[in-house]
Amino acid sequence: NNEGGMGDQVVVGDGQGEGSQGGELRVRIRQLPSASHGLHIWPSALLLASYVHRHRSLLRRLPVVELGAGVGLPGLAAALLGDASSVTLTDRADDERVLRNLRDACSANGAPSARVVGLTWGEMSPHAAELVRGMERSEE
Repeated sequence: NNEGGMGDQVVVGDGQGEGSQGGELRVRIRQLPSASHGLHIWPSALLLASYVHRHRSLLRRLPVVELGAGVGLPGLAAALLGDASSVTLTDRADDERVLRNLRDACSANGAPSARVVGLTWGEMSPHAAELVRGMERSEE
C-alpha cells in the first residue's frame, strides 16, 4: 500500500490458463487508504481476473469494458493478456483520485492502450455513447 508508486504486485493465475500464458500474470496495483470503495482490491476482482486469465480465448477480438473498475485488476489482466480488441476501464467521473490511480496503473503495467473513462450513473455522456458504438462495431 504505497501512496507514491505502484506498490503491490498481484499474481493472477494458477498455472491452468490457456496457451503460452498458462502460468502466472503479474499486475502492479496501488491500493490507497481512503473511504472510497474504488481504491482497494475486492475479492470479486481477484476471482474475475483469475477467470479472465484462465479463459482468455473468450475475449479474443472482443472489446472489454470494466464498469466500476476501482483499481482495475480484471481489466488490466485483460489488457496485459492482449487477446481483447480493446480494453476500457471505467469508474465514477466525480472520483478523480480513482481515475488517476487507474491511469497510473495502466502506465505502470505497460498497458497504455487501455483507456480510462469516468462515467456517471444515469447520464449519457459522449464517452458512454462512444463505448456503445465501439462494441457495436466489434460485432460486425
